[in-house]
Amino acid sequence: MRIVRRRDGDPVGGAALCGDPAQTPGTFQPIAEACVATQIARATHHEQRGITQIELWCVVLIIGTLISLLLPAVQACREMARNAQCQHHLLQLGLAIRNYETIHGRFPAGVVEPGGPVRNVPIGFHHNWLIAVVPWIDPVPGRMIRADLSVYDPANLEILAAEENCGWTLRCPSFVYRGASPSYAGCHGDEDKPIDENDHGVFVRNRFLKVDEITDGCSHTIFLGEKLPLGLEWGWLSGTRATLRNAGVPLEKFAYPTASLQNSYSVNTEETIRIIQNPEREDVARFWTSSQDERRLWGVPPDVLARIPEGPATTPEVKQALLQILGSLPEGGPMIGGFGSAHLDGVNFLFGDLSVRKLRFDIEQKVLKSLAHRSDGEGTDDALR
Repeated sequence: MRIVRRRDGDPVGGAALCGDPAQTPGTFQPIAEACVATQIARATHHEQRGITQIELWCVVLIIGTLISLLLPAVQACREMARNAQCQHHLLQLGLAIRNYETIHGRFPAGVVEPGGPVRNVPIGFHHNWLIAVVPWIDPVPGRMIRADLSVYDPANLEILAAEENCGWTLRCPSFVYRGASPSYAGCHGDEDKPIDENDHGVFVRNRFLKVDEITDGCSHTIFLGEKLPLGLEWGWLSGTRATLRNAGVPLEKFAYPTASLQNSYSVNTEETIRIIQNPEREDVARFWTSSQDERRLWGVPPDVLARIPEGPATTPEVKQALLQILGSLPEGGPMIGGFGSAHLDGVNFLFGDLSVRKLRFDIEQKVLKSLAHRSDGEGTDDALR
């Protein structure tokens, strides 16, 4: 047995270093520290090995679970922000309408058209309420619009082609689509019918209403609301279904995929202008027979199209046929159309007191009609609950 000396000179056996209680207590300190260091080094070498696949997949699973829990909250926050921006757009339009009323002492007409009632046909004068208030939204297009010409005149169509004019203010951020039609429309009445002077809404044909004529009170009367594109729309300058809607149709919730939206819900601005300017019957035939959406709202059957006379659309016979046939489209569906939204829980409406309120998609039709009627005496706050 190897003999080791303690610092005080007394011999100590090797058994004492191993902790033999029979030997004299105490060890040589450097050798004890070396033993401990060796044990630590072995343990450290064992713990420094790589992680296993199971441990890796557990980490990935935990991260994926956290992301899946976080994404709905992020999407909800984004939708809340888009909804707030949409309501702000309606408020901007409402302030412009109120500025017009302050200066002129009356509200703008829904559409100015000598011959009525107005259907969804790009034939006529058709200056709308939006043209009247656009100087308070964007002065540039307000100065450029020719008030002495039809909105379908080439001089005004050039303004329509520049979609950046008022584009951000007139579009709901939750609903992106092609074309130059806005996401908001004035309410012309409580029935789905061509726009005329005897409608019960605020924005009707050739009538500039005063505040006193809204006997239900501005706080109980719908002025503007969100809308979804419905077939052919002729842009934000046109006083047709592009900028006027009614409460005769239930509120519509957008539930179609983006691909269907791009192909069927709307037509781009260039195509819209081409249809207005191109009078050839063959070209109109190709478009109307090929443009049907999933709800089959605005395709023209061949037998109906055959009733349109040959020749350019500027001739009186073709004009009359277009007014009678194409103006009533979609056949079997809404004539002018109602309000709708891509938001999840309802449609934003601007009331006459400049309050923006959201009505649920399942609101009773009777209540919706009473809010669109300016003088039926039934619009109350209780109806909004």
